[in-house]
Amino acid sequence: MTDDTAGGRAPEGDGARDAARTEQRAEQRAAVPARAKAGIRADAPATEHATLAPGAGPARSDRDPVAGRPTADPQAESSRAGLRSASFRLGAWDRRRAARVSFAVGWPVLLATWLTVSVGRFGFAPMDQGFTQALTWRILHGQVPHADFFSPRPAGSAVFHIVDFAIPGPLMLVQAWIATLQFVVSAIALTVLVTGRRWTRFGPLLIGLTAAAAMINLHMWAAMTWHTTDGIFFASLGWCLIDRGVRRDSPAMRRWGLFLAGYAVICKQSFAPVAIVALAMVFLHPRRTGRPTVRGVVRDLAALAAGPFAYVVWVVLGGGTAELPNQLLGTDSVWGERVLTMLPDMLEYAPHEARWLWLFLAALAAIVVARLVARHAGDGPVRRVAEWADPAACLVATAAVVAELAQAKWIFEEVLYSVVLWWMLVAAVVVDLIVRRRVLTAALPVLALGWMVSLSYGYDVPALIGGSLALTTLVVLWRGAVTPGPLVAAAASPARRAVFVRATALTCAGVLVVGTGAVKLLDVRDGHGYIDGGRPHLTQDMGTVSPEMRGIRTSPGDRRYMTQVRDCVQARPAKWVAILPDTAVAYPVFKLNNPFPMDWLYYMEVTNPEAEKLMVQRAKELDREGDYLVLFQTIDVRFVAVPGYVPKHVPANQPIIKWTDRNIEVRVKRELHGEVFSCGSFVAVWAPPRK
Repeated sequence: MTDDTAGGRAPEGDGARDAARTEQRAEQRAAVPARAKAGIRADAPATEHATLAPGAGPARSDRDPVAGRPTADPQAESSRAGLRSASFRLGAWDRRRAARVSFAVGWPVLLATWLTVSVGRFGFAPMDQGFTQALTWRILHGQVPHADFFSPRPAGSAVFHIVDFAIPGPLMLVQAWIATLQFVVSAIALTVLVTGRRWTRFGPLLIGLTAAAAMINLHMWAAMTWHTTDGIFFASLGWCLIDRGVRRDSPAMRRWGLFLAGYAVICKQSFAPVAIVALAMVFLHPRRTGRPTVRGVVRDLAALAAGPFAYVVWVVLGGGTAELPNQLLGTDSVWGERVLTMLPDMLEYAPHEARWLWLFLAALAAIVVARLVARHAGDGPVRRVAEWADPAACLVATAAVVAELAQAKWIFEEVLYSVVLWWMLVAAVVVDLIVRRRVLTAALPVLALGWMVSLSYGYDVPALIGGSLALTTLVVLWRGAVTPGPLVAAAASPARRAVFVRATALTCAGVLVVGTGAVKLLDVRDGHGYIDGGRPHLTQDMGTVSPEMRGIRTSPGDRRYMTQVRDCVQARPAKWVAILPDTAVAYPVFKLNNPFPMDWLYYMEVTNPEAEKLMVQRAKELDREGDYLVLFQTIDVRFVAVPGYVPKHVPANQPIIKWTDRNIEVRVKRELHGEVFSCGSFVAVWAPPRK
């Protein structure tokens, strides 16, 4: 007897072998009816046919009766069939996922493209449009911020918008498309942050609300890249990635979010609190699991500081060690006082502007009462009334938010609506805290972002995220709503008809929201423009002035002004060309080299006395070197769109425009001793190269 214990079998004796033979004979007898049913002779050799399993088809022989080749093993065939079925299901799932991701990528791009074609390319403001591209133009020519040119803020936006020059196409049209795409992506990121829903899982209603929020955020703002919109873009995208990374326990995603949040700081110093919010989201997130390790914390901090650290190193190596803190810290400070003080002033001097706010607050009071009663009351008519009153009050509050947006003109002269929306969100967060004893943590960063956006010299209101403020308010309102069972019984039914009705209703609601937002935006743009006129009056194609502005439509006055800039530059060629006090767009569009350390002498840009010293010092050096052309404006470019405002020519002794309080333009002109002549609406000073 062989010892098989090592192979895992028990030793068999004679009795065991007899029992095995008896069992085999019983199996053969049981197989006879099945063989006969399959059309196999009962006396056929067992070696030619496999025994049928219950419920199986006819057995196959081990060898092909025709070719004599071995046939496939039935078990292997079944396994391969299962693999093919699983592969088909996996392929179908991949196709559905690819279609969903493609749609999620496609609709923001299509929305940004439509906004550019329908809104963004209409209107041109030579005062400040192209300012970011002018700074980028300097960097592309090897200049270092703060060391080679003056900047009262970090130049992170100028670095990022190198992409404007990398994408083929007319520069100003490309930057308009990028600017609108940033608005759309920022709105999506804030929606993901607030709702906690993945961007690829947006339903039709949420897509409609997000698209409408992007349009409201754009309102009458020009489709131009700007440091404030860049800060919004990087802050919202960074916070979104941090939130998703913490929820999914993905260190890579979390650190990419930290890097983007840190980059927002070097777009504009008013976004410095973005870094603080980012750290709070990482370490205080309610979904965070596990304790932070020393290595993880160091890596997180390194990701957050990577952008600012690289920027400081670049400036220091470029020779701007002393200039960097002087320029960034020597400007006038703002603290967002308009957001905090405008509402009390409005309630005192223009109470009719706050009528929808009062309705909203009344609805919030009703929501508090209804939710507290529904929570503490027992089963009975009182609780049922409260359950019905809660969504009804939410509908009233939603109507108040929509009415506030509908009655607003979305123009610069009337921006109270954005402040009202900010305070509506504050009130909604307070109510959420009272009723639920906790707040939607994602709403707090949105509030903070609204305050940071208002830290501005020229546009100190949160209008650039007004739509996202409204959407966040609605999310905070409805997330705690007590929904009565009968109200949603039909919608929650698994019946196919109920699913179809629900999908159709949500799709129609999403289309209605998008359509309403689009109609409102187009109506606003038809009557007003960013400094320029409304769309019907923008009939001139700027492509006739420069190929880099092809596709941009503007007023006849703007086109005449930019044509004069081009003609003056061509009439007196020079190595160094400057237009003072503004029109920074001329440098990247006409490929000019500005000899001065500033492209835009706007009075809000030169609050630091160091700017005046640098400008005058460079004027003295330029006069010694020669080979320059400096065009001094005699008209205010904010009004060039007014019919007949831009003159065909002015006398050479025409007084020049003074933007700055210290009359930097006049002091610069006094230091230049070249030939003075008139060129269009400009007084020009030209000098050939000094020998």
